Order: sequence, then structure tokens, then C-alpha cells
Amino acid sequence: MARSFSAIVQSMKAYIFNKNSSLDLSEGTITNDIIISAPAQELESLYVQDENTSMAQSIETASDLAMDVIAANADLVRKSARKAVGGVTFFSYSTPVSDITIPAGTTVSTVPSSTAAGIQYTTTRTVTMYSKLGASYLNPLTGYFEIQVEIEAVTGGTDGNVGGGTIVSIIGVLAGVNGCYNTYSVLGGIDTETTASLKVRIAERWSGPILGTESGILTTILAQGGVQDASVVAHGDTGRDDFGAVDVFIKGMTYRNQNDLFTTSTATFSNLMLSKQPVVLNGISLVQASATGLFSTTAYQLTKDVGLYGGSVLAQDMVQWVSAPGSGSGTIYVTYNYNGLVEDLQNIFNKSNKDVLNTNLLIKQATEVPIDVTCNMKILAGFDSTSTKALVQTQLAQFFNDVTIGEQIQQSDVVGIIVNTPGVDDVQLPLTRFQSSSTSTVAVYQNSFGDLDIPAKGYATAGTFVLTVVT
Repeated sequence: MARSFSAIVQSMKAYIFNKNSSLDLSEGTITNDIIISAPAQELESLYVQDENTSMAQSIETASDLAMDVIAANADLVRKSARKAVGGVTFFSYSTPVSDITIPAGTTVSTVPSSTAAGIQYTTTRTVTMYSKLGASYLNPLTGYFEIQVEIEAVTGGTDGNVGGGTIVSIIGVLAGVNGCYNTYSVLGGIDTETTASLKVRIAERWSGPILGTESGILTTILAQGGVQDASVVAHGDTGRDDFGAVDVFIKGMTYRNQNDLFTTSTATFSNLMLSKQPVVLNGISLVQASATGLFSTTAYQLTKDVGLYGGSVLAQDMVQWVSAPGSGSGTIYVTYNYNGLVEDLQNIFNKSNKDVLNTNLLIKQATEVPIDVTCNMKILAGFDSTSTKALVQTQLAQFFNDVTIGEQIQQSDVVGIIVNTPGVDDVQLPLTRFQSSSTSTVAVYQNSFGDLDIPAKGYATAGTFVLTVVT
């Protein structure tokens, strides 16, 4: 334990007094100022340094900076903040009469409140609404001519996680564009890793240094940027017949854009197997034919592989036709997003120095289970209903962003988030809708408490939130 300057001085004075009680040891004397105080000050500094050095050796007492050094000794680094990602729809009130280009880097924003600035996002690629295909951009549900594009938050962190319908502002002017909105929540934003989290990973590294162990595999996976959670399934529980089959389910997303093209030698096109896997839920941006133009979103659907290889680089997610187009359509182009994080993690274990002997290890994206919430709520006097609803959307989106694989979603937690949002007075119970979305690839049912039990290889995500303000 470090000793203070005053304690050292008193100890030295006591020692000198016992040797010679006649000496004057008061302040201002040579004995006090030169012989006692000067070395006592240096001794205090040495005690402090020794204390700091001692505390820096343990993950229980190390400072943030010291913890980074300990992590480096364990071949780990603190995870940096990660940007939230999603999509936004740009719209025009009328049919485009000339090409409308929305360049990469276009900035959109949530509406600022009285206490906070709007959260900004930028588009990650350039898209164009072609005037010759104008009618094909019509969304019959909104009556607008629309085009979708991927976005990411300008800055990393959880502040970028917002609910659907909250991004409604365009920074600057886009000729021919009247506005924008996000249908789905923008998620995936992660703050810089906390020291508490880093401490857990260091302990896991020390306890599981052998890559072939479950702990070793988890330590390697969780050390990668963008991985929010992971679970290992082995011991014959994967369902795969491969020798030494081990499945690692991960929560996390790295959106990557891919363009595939397809031709056919038959009279009609069969379903289109996409080249990059796994495809993001709701991840198809457009399907377009060289001869006939854009296909309506009602002409096809994304069919996710729910078999033993679903969610992996070996998945067979495809574009399934509602009515197959003929060969006269020409070449068909599909633009879509896939989860590049699965690809990156699989590549780590495909390297010779990470290839676990006698193990067939497959990285899989845990099944996303979008949860829809519909409810009636009352707003406190003096609060704006539009901004309050937007805040509730964002609070719910953040809640679902943080859940882990297999975590149960309790109705009381959801209600608590809504009620505790500033401006909300009350929520009508039971919730009008509290269940998995129609886009979910697995069925989720409410238990006797009205809570949603999520499958052990899946995780809940933000679905569609419909909030109605009543008086």
C-alpha cells in the first residue's frame, strides 16, 4: 500500500526524535526541509509508482490504459467502435422525367430534437433512377417513385442505432428527390469495447489458450471486430454428418454489396442462386432485366436456406420467382447485400495456422428473428407526439440491438422501454401485436407469460414498430 507524504514525514521525525530529542524538527528548519521533507517527497512518488505498477499487473485492478497492455500480452486488442448500418429509401412525388442520381456519400439524418442534434448517415454506393424505367419505381403502398440504397452512420457507436421511420431528412439538395425514409431499423452500431468486456476476453484467453477447445474457438471469434455474440455447437448436435462437425453461430453484420448476373438457355429463368452467402434478410436491392427493365418486388422473393448449411458461406439463399420470366428478358442483374462477417470469420479458420485438426468448423449467422411490436400509447402534455414516437422507435431498436443469441424477449421489458421513454404517459395492455415478423424464417410463439422464446441458434432483431398515440 502506498504511503502518503505526511505519513513518511511523521515516521522519519519519530525516528530522528528517538535518536536525538533535542533537534528542532519544525517547518523551516534545515533538518525538516532538507533532511526530512525533500527525500519524503521522492519516497512518496516511488510508493505511488510501485502501487500503480502492482495494480497494473492484475485485470482486477488495472487502469484502462494498463488493461490494453495486458490485452496486448494476451495477443488481444480492444475492439473499436463500429458504425450502425441499414438502408434508406429516396422518393420522388412524380415519375422521373430525367435520370436521378444519388451519389455515394449523400448525407441523410434523423430529425434533431430540442436536446440533441440529428444523427447523420451517408450512402455507401451510387444509385440511379432511370427515366426510361420511371414507372417501375412506383411503390403502390406510398404512391411515390422510390429507390433504396445502403447507409452507414457517420460516426461509430450505439447512438447510430435508430428505429424505422426516423431518418427523414436529406442534408443538401438532390435534384428530383423530394425526401427519404428508412423502413427498417438501422442497427449494428457498437461502442468502443469497455474495460469490463476486455477483461472478460482476457480471462477467456487465459483459460482457453488451445484453439481446438470451445473456449479457444469462442475467444478467437469474439476477438474479431463486429462480433457481438457467439455460441459453439458441437458433440454431434450440429445435424451435419461431417466428421468433427462444429458450428459457430454468430451475431453481427458486415454489409457487403454484390451484383450477380444470370442468363438462361431454356424458355424461362429458374430460381436464381446467389453467389455470395448468406444473404441479408430484406437484402435484395433490385432485380433488373437488360431487355425488360426492373422487376416489381411482387415478382420475386428472397428465399433463405433454412437447412443445415443455412447462414454459412455454403448456404443456398436464392431469388425465387412468383412467376418466372421468359428468356426474352435478356440478362438478369441482381443487386443485394450479404453478411461479409461470416465470410471473414470462415476465412480465419481456413488458414493453415487456424485449421483445427479433425474438426470441420463452419461459421453461421445465427437466425435473425425480427419482432413486430404494435401498441397504443398516451403522450404527456407538452410533448410532441411525432418526436416522442421516434424516440420510442430508437429506444426499442437499441434494445433489440443488444440482445444475445437465444435470449428470451419479455413483454414486460418491451413495455418498460416504451413507458420509460421521456414523453410517454401510458401504454395500453396487452400489446396489440408482439410476435415474430412475417419475414422470419422460424416460428416463434408466446409462452404462458406472453414472452417470446427465441431459438437457441437465433436472436431477436427489430421488426416493424407501429405506435399509435391515443387520447
